[in-house]
Amino acid sequence: MSEAQKPRLVGINHVAIEVGDIDEALAWYGGIFDFTLRGRGDRSAFIDMGDQFINLSLVPGHAASGVERRHIGLVVDDRSRILELAKAAGARFVDGPFLDFLDPWGNRLEIIEYANIQFTKAPNVLRGMGLSLTKNEKATQELAGKGMAEPAADHPAKGFVVAATGGTRYAEGPGQFGALKLLGHETGESIMMFEQTVPPGSKSWLHLHSDSDEVAWVLEGEFTFKIGDEVGAGGPGTCAFFPRNVPHAWKNSGNEAGRVLFLYTPAAAGHYLEEMVEQLGRSLTEDESRERLRRHRWEVVGPNPL
Repeated sequence: MSEAQKPRLVGINHVAIEVGDIDEALAWYGGIFDFTLRGRGDRSAFIDMGDQFINLSLVPGHAASGVERRHIGLVVDDRSRILELAKAAGARFVDGPFLDFLDPWGNRLEIIEYANIQFTKAPNVLRGMGLSLTKNEKATQELAGKGMAEPAADHPAKGFVVAATGGTRYAEGPGQFGALKLLGHETGESIMMFEQTVPPGSKSWLHLHSDSDEVAWVLEGEFTFKIGDEVGAGGPGTCAFFPRNVPHAWKNSGNEAGRVLFLYTPAAAGHYLEEMVEQLGRSLTEDESRERLRRHRWEVVGPNPL
C-alpha cells in the first residue's frame, strides 16, 4: 500500500482505563475532576469529554496496587486545584517536572492545562461544553508553525447592529421580560449581552460563574448588588462588575420596575441564558436544572442575602 493510500491518524476517540471496581473508580475520579457521566454498565463507565470520552473498564481481580501500569495525559481547563484535590484523594505523585500521579489501579495520569498545549477543541465543541478557552503564546506559535493557527480570536468578519427592538425577546413571568441582544456565536464567543426588565423586589440567586466575568448596567430603577463581601446600590448609570468565581447577587430594591443590561465576557456563562430562553415553557426536573447549571459552569451558592 502506498503512503497516499494509508489511513491518516486524526485523533483519539476514547481511552480505556482498567480499574478493579467501577463505583470506586467513579468516586475517585469524581473527587478530582468535574465531568459528566455519559453512561455506565456492569463492566464499564463512560466519562464524557465533549467529542471524546474515557472508558473506565472493569478488569476482575485488578487490585489496587499503586504500581505504575500505563501513562495517560489528561487535558483540563484549569489545573490550579489539581494538586490539592489529588492529595485529598490519596493519589501517589510521581517525581519529575510534570504534574503526574497514580490512580489506585496504577494508571499514571499526567495533567496538562488546555492553554499550554497544541491540542485544540473546535469552537463548536467548546461551546457545547460551556467553555471559552484560549491558548498561551507558546502554544499559539507552535500551532502557527504547523499551519494550524487559530483565526484571529475567531471573530466574525463583519460587525453588525441590533435595533432597539431587535434581539431575541422573551417573557419569564408577570412583569419580567427581556431580550438577548448579542449571542456568543455571533461575537466569536467574546461577549454575550442581554437586557432584562424585572418588577420591584425581584432578585437573583447568590451565585458565581466559573468561565466568565459579568457586568451589570442599570438603565431604569434602583438596584442593589452584592459582590463577595461588598454591597452597593444605585439608579440609572450605576455599573457593577462581577469577577468570575466570586459569589454575587442583585435585587431590584426600588419601588418600580427596573431595567438592567447584563454582559458576559467571554460569552460562556451567557449560554445558560440562551438555552433557558430556547426552552422557556418546558418544565425541568431538579436534576435537569442542576445539569443545566453545571454544564454552563454556574454555581448557586445560596439564597439571595439582599
